[in-house]
Amino acid sequence: MPKKSCNNCAKYSDRDIKIARLDEQMIETKDFIRDIKDNHLPHIYKELNSINLKLAYWSGAIIVLGATAQILINKLL
Repeated sequence: MPKKSCNNCAKYSDRDIKIARLDEQMIETKDFIRDIKDNHLPHIYKELNSINLKLAYWSGAIIVLGATAQILINKLL
């Protein structure tokens, strides 16, 4: 497919166009990372903290139940 001719093509080289495209992609990537950091990560951290807290409570409850069961079994035997 032949290239289209344009009036201003002589003033912009392929290198200038590639640099402009890379600059635009970099700006889009920075915006995407900022969006993830500001909107998504706080929710993920909050959910992980909730899971860790539940895990700590359940682990403590299991240890207390195990110790209580062991004491009851020793007293019954």
